Amino acid sequence: MIDTLDVLRNIKKIYASDNVIGALINMEKVFDDVNVYAYKNWAKGELIEGPIRNKYDTTATFMWDINEMPDPDAGQRILNVGGQVAYKKDIKLVPRKIKSYSDYRPGTKKGKLDEMPVWLVKISVPNTVIEDFNAETKTTQTVSGSQVDQSPQDQVEL
Repeated sequence: MIDTLDVLRNIKKIYASDNVIGALINMEKVFDDVNVYAYKNWAKGELIEGPIRNKYDTTATFMWDINEMPDPDAGQRILNVGGQVAYKKDIKLVPRKIKSYSDYRPGTKKGKLDEMPVWLVKISVPNTVIEDFNAETKTTQTVSGSQVDQSPQDQVEL
């Protein structure tokens, strides 16, 4: 069962650490390079847990509405590069919009929690795969013409 507060705490944890943001960006780069986002509903997923980086892999769990299940063919692409994908149905607790007094939780000023069915997709990508995808796209530093023209050595020679 997924609580909205747990999702918010995870997002706060992501923004608090540059390493976690870097792991998430690297994982997203792998998804982008294997064209996962070209498949139906994959761009609509919400990160609810992770990324959790350990010695061998990086794992994250994403959530979709029950009516917007991500296309399993994209999961096959992740499997083809060495990752793992697990699909699971679960329930998310969502606060009810208050329209009448009966929508409040007894004894509080908070709304009752409704259960909303969702899809959870847990994706694990080996760190070696992430490093390989990042190594392919690294660019070398180049010097622009204006920097060469303004170098101290050129000024001495003139």
